[in-house]
Amino acid sequence: MVKDTKTLKGVYDKSNKARPTDTIDEAFEDMDKILQNPLRKDATILQNWMYFQTVCNEHLHSSDEDEKMVFRLFLCRLPQEYREVAKMCCREDTKTDDAVKQLEMIRRAKKPDSQNKSNKSKLKCYNCGKEGHLKAECWSKKKNQPKQKANQATEQKPCKSQGNEGDSQDGGRELHWGI
Repeated sequence: MVKDTKTLKGVYDKSNKARPTDTIDEAFEDMDKILQNPLRKDATILQNWMYFQTVCNEHLHSSDEDEKMVFRLFLCRLPQEYREVAKMCCREDTKTDDAVKQLEMIRRAKKPDSQNKSNKSKLKCYNCGKEGHLKAECWSKKKNQPKQKANQATEQKPCKSQGNEGDSQDGGRELHWGI
């Protein structure tokens, strides 16, 4: 069989055809291809599930048990924030469509939080003009505000320029609040 071939490559090809194919090697290669496909962060859960299912169907022979295994693999590959719902779906043996809907609800609930986060470094103070804080939080001296002094009670000497000194009931001494 090998004697009539002239090149080493021909011998290699004939020997590969003669021996039976190893299905375990193929299975390992297929699983490696499945597990290396990343989930896309910009896609919905349903889109990721459909993509993952398509890749798995290309490499696995489908049966009902295989579909459950494929879905569990998909659940294991989800980010940490979906982990509790994924575990609940596995425990309760939830249908694939229902589980995808639950996971999608979680994704939608978490999405507005990431969009509403404001970046404080972009804020600009109207008091000092620096970025990173607001006017109410400004630690520099406030502009356009006179220094406040404590109000004190002072005695002033009577003024002789107006009126009679005898008109005053306190003997010419009046108490004035100075500011």
